[in-house]
Amino acid sequence: MPTEPSPPAPLPDASRAAAPPIEFLPLLRSLLPAGSPLGAFKIHFATPGADGSHPFDHFLRGNFEAWQAGQSRKNFNKPHVLALIQLPGHTRRWLFAGLFTASNPTRPASGAGWIYDTAPYAETALSPLLGRAIVWFDRQFRVSVVRGSEYGPQLRLHALRDRRVTVSEFPGFRSLHLPFQTLQLIVRQRLPSWHGALKNSRGVYLIVDEATGRQYVGAAYGESSNGGFWGRWSTYASTGHGHNKLLRALLKDQPPDRAHHFTFTILDVSPPDGTEADIKSREAFWKRVLGSRTHGLNGN
Repeated sequence: MPTEPSPPAPLPDASRAAAPPIEFLPLLRSLLPAGSPLGAFKIHFATPGADGSHPFDHFLRGNFEAWQAGQSRKNFNKPHVLALIQLPGHTRRWLFAGLFTASNPTRPASGAGWIYDTAPYAETALSPLLGRAIVWFDRQFRVSVVRGSEYGPQLRLHALRDRRVTVSEFPGFRSLHLPFQTLQLIVRQRLPSWHGALKNSRGVYLIVDEATGRQYVGAAYGESSNGGFWGRWSTYASTGHGHNKLLRALLKDQPPDRAHHFTFTILDVSPPDGTEADIKSREAFWKRVLGSRTHGLNGN
């Protein structure tokens, strides 16, 4: 079995977009402490696994390193691994997940693939970039691990987030402001604090299309098998439009990530003894106050 992959074959669609001007590797090297240089390295372009698990989810859960240590072949045959995670819904944007050492590949009990001993490298020094730097790279090949000497110079800094990506515990209804991609992550992982709060609550919610400012007012009556806001929002997480007529029309013929512009918040939480009629009354009130029928995304 070869230890060095052959040169990656281009994908059928080799269209390219203009790269941002800032090179990523010089920025990364500038943060490394004296005596800790970046030697020969591989770049791991981490994408969803065959089992459907997403490395972005593993990063947020704090177990990306363990997930990455399992490889189908001896991919990590250089002293260092630069890990980049493909952001959900994007093909050219990658989250910097860290620099690692990798050694001593061994066979797991199943006999399939290899497990590496890995450790973060210069983690404290690189913390200003870890989970914050969004790297631009137009990957035109299928393999996930490539030589850093060849492809490292092509990495560009696309953006630097104000803070590291994370999903906190449920913040309470009054502080909830949820981007669409975070909602998808919460639903995929069925995060306990979020699931418990949203499943057992009903009421009126607001979706804002941040690209246009248009708003949609909806209500959760507990009509789904999971109930409450959780059941209703799970439908949005899987479809983007929640089967609403105007939202569906908005997303039609748009790029797959168009729904990433949506944010979710809760306007009213119904009391335990509140009826469906009470919720519908509050829903109508908010549609009127916000003008979402006339200027927004409510069709009725």
